[in-house]
Amino acid sequence: MKTTTALQVITVAVSGAPFIAAWLLVSASQGLSPRALKVSTNPTSLPAGIYAVTTTFTVVSGGQTLTQTTAVTLQVTSAPASISTTPTSLNSNYVTGGPIPGASLSSAFILSSNGSAVSAKVAVTGTPWLTVTPTGGISLVGLFDTVAVTVNPTGQAPKRPEHYLPI
Repeated sequence: MKTTTALQVITVAVSGAPFIAAWLLVSASQGLSPRALKVSTNPTSLPAGIYAVTTTFTVVSGGQTLTQTTAVTLQVTSAPASISTTPTSLNSNYVTGGPIPGASLSSAFILSSNGSAVSAKVAVTGTPWLTVTPTGGISLVGLFDTVAVTVNPTGQAPKRPEHYLPI
């Protein structure tokens, strides 16, 4: 809003719902004109949705009230669902003919999602020396889940077998 007379009091009001104070930030609610005001948004912690408010700028000049309204709309979307594993790889070593060190040939992946509901299928095929628990479907909703991985080298010839576990 531009006024022609200097040093007039300008006020700013915000109306609408929901979460007005939490996401729409105005640098000042009143002051003297002419003045630049900064209006910004903060979507932190807002659930996905469309948020709309109206800002009203008011100046009283003499006996006349001048107003200017501006619509502000913010659309918040959810991130696409994703899944991650920690660690990203597991390694096991065994010397042929030696005792099978149970604990050193077992490990775990920690599965996590970005907060959206995600279903993952855990399975191992074609590798009798590798087992995972649990198998089948796993639902993750922003939580962690553990997949135990065990290597059984019994009957394996000396080599460096590799297997990728699709999740």
